[in-house]
Amino acid sequence: MLGVGTFAWLQRGNEAQILATAVGQQHTAVLADGSVVQLNTNTILDTDFSRAQRVVRIRKGEASFQVAHDPQRPFQVQAGRIVVRAVGTQFNVRVRDTRDVEVIVTEGKVDVTSASAVSRAAPATAGRPVLPAAATRLQAGQRYEAARRAVPVTQTIAPAELTKALAWREGVVVFDGEPLVQAVAEINRYSDTRLVVADAGLDGLRVGGRFRAGDVEGFLGALTRTFPISVRRSDDLVYLHERVGDGVRR
Repeated sequence: MLGVGTFAWLQRGNEAQILATAVGQQHTAVLADGSVVQLNTNTILDTDFSRAQRVVRIRKGEASFQVAHDPQRPFQVQAGRIVVRAVGTQFNVRVRDTRDVEVIVTEGKVDVTSASAVSRAAPATAGRPVLPAAATRLQAGQRYEAARRAVPVTQTIAPAELTKALAWREGVVVFDGEPLVQAVAEINRYSDTRLVVADAGLDGLRVGGRFRAGDVEGFLGALTRTFPISVRRSDDLVYLHERVGDGVRR
């Protein structure tokens, strides 16, 4: 398994870094401006800081930011098809793919807009980019979701939902009635062992509980104790079957 990677270089007054985590790893780093970033599992991002601006690009994965206050150099996170702009705040960005991005603000405010709109905006003085008027302003406790083939949605989320969404920062995943397929997909983010829901009869099951990220065996144990589920292993794949009577439906 690859370890956490951190690479930095200086060029013409700019400072750039590449940060990366492997599957199942998490890492916290202090950026050149004093901002703090926490990377979740299987994440790659790079930074490009100059005297005029601070830019972070999330190539894949999820990261949480605590931005150092510097109004002269707005902090931008480019993630898929959106750009998040902040001055001094805390927020979380998850990139499922280039057209499916989630932003959650935990402190302060951020502006979110499409990357294409930013590229068309006229440059501001001192080389700082200007976000177009179409930017969406997010407050603390709000979530922005830009999913493929859908209009972006902004909503205020309950404190319990916020805690659940950001539980990964404490190394855990929390479920509260999610469908089994969705819970399995989340567990799979943190391990090279892949769980597969093999029977349609399990589709109606909903999962609750708090699990250590990457603890596949703990998750499987909870499932088999709670539901009529049997486990079949094949190399790095674990198939979940519906247990019917004394047998397994296959």
